[in-house]
Amino acid sequence: MAKFNGILKFSGTIGGVTGVNSKEGFHLREKQNIAKSRYQMAPEYTSFRMNGRYTGMASRMSMAFRRPLRMFSLAVSDARMYSRLNAVMRKILMSDPLSKKGEFNFTNGIATTTGKQALLDFEFNATIAFDRLFKGSYVLDTASATLTLSGFVPKKALQWPAGATHATLESGLLHFDFAISEGKFASSAPRVLSKNEAATDIVLSTAAPTAAGLTKVHFLKVAFSQEVGGVLYPFKGNEAGVMKVVGVD
Repeated sequence: MAKFNGILKFSGTIGGVTGVNSKEGFHLREKQNIAKSRYQMAPEYTSFRMNGRYTGMASRMSMAFRRPLRMFSLAVSDARMYSRLNAVMRKILMSDPLSKKGEFNFTNGIATTTGKQALLDFEFNATIAFDRLFKGSYVLDTASATLTLSGFVPKKALQWPAGATHATLESGLLHFDFAISEGKFASSAPRVLSKNEAATDIVLSTAAPTAAGLTKVHFLKVAFSQEVGGVLYPFKGNEAGVMKVVGVD
């Protein structure tokens, strides 16, 4: 890459030449056209091919993971949720401690603590931090897929957006098979709470078909609405609510 000391300096690409301003100075980089056959076979591109393969695997696994959650998560997901979940899936893949380089798989990755931690606490609406909006406490019993919120006071335990009169709490359980990229999902009965409701004990329980070897992913969702004329109208956009992975086993 050549250095450029002339008067004319530019950023971006013009005629296949890209201007790069780094700490070493301004450089010009010419676009390299690599033959497809060379890219597929040449040893110097092994790492590029491997990374491209892993990126594709992560994207496809992310899509399969999202599919059974679509209707449950749609209203409380931000626009960048897809790319963020893709990154999580890649972390799970790279957590595989058993396979040799270039042959990592999700089944080995999710079986590790590192793989599970990559998915735990994932937020579907990152524009509003879950812990900033949800200030209550809960206990998750993974064996029975039950979330218990004792003495829950809606006005204190939630940060309410302007105009919201009600909040709906739901839990979800996804049984996901990373080996075949398929999952089955079930959600609890929704619990609708008014903003000024007194302290109450809430139990959210889900059930879904189980099978040996499946990963169980537990979710907690909070969605806001406004009552007008006796009808609840769900909020939309960033203030619709939040959803988080609260358990992986």
